Amino acid sequence: MFYGKVVAGLLGLLLGGPIGLLVGLFLGHQFDRGLRRTMEAHSPENIARIKERFFETIFLLLGHLAKADGRISRGEVDHTEMIIRQMGLTSAQRQRAIELFKRGAEPTFDVAACVAEFQAVCGRQMALRQTLL
Repeated sequence: MFYGKVVAGLLGLLLGGPIGLLVGLFLGHQFDRGLRRTMEAHSPENIARIKERFFETIFLLLGHLAKADGRISRGEVDHTEMIIRQMGLTSAQRQRAIELFKRGAEPTFDVAACVAEFQAVCGRQMALRQTLL
């Protein structure tokens, strides 16, 4: 993307001469960077990556929380099954959710790493962060 640099550079040149050109190029560059980030954030690939990370994080943390007291109760399993039904998961997605739940319940599960990965991928998505909480 270079449109911001061209437009802002020309405006800067017209309004402020050579110094205005430099300021315009700098501001145009900042605009182009922001526009590129916005476009990347809304790309189909990034949206798919966010959805996958959100899905993984939900079931990993559900498993971890269910096992926090030492054992997984029937009520915790029922609650997880209810979430699976509410999400309308396919059979394959349901199986993956169960695998993630079990992985989150393992003693070696690193909750801090899980949350950090979620934050890295989904951190700017406030609605997802609030839903996860």
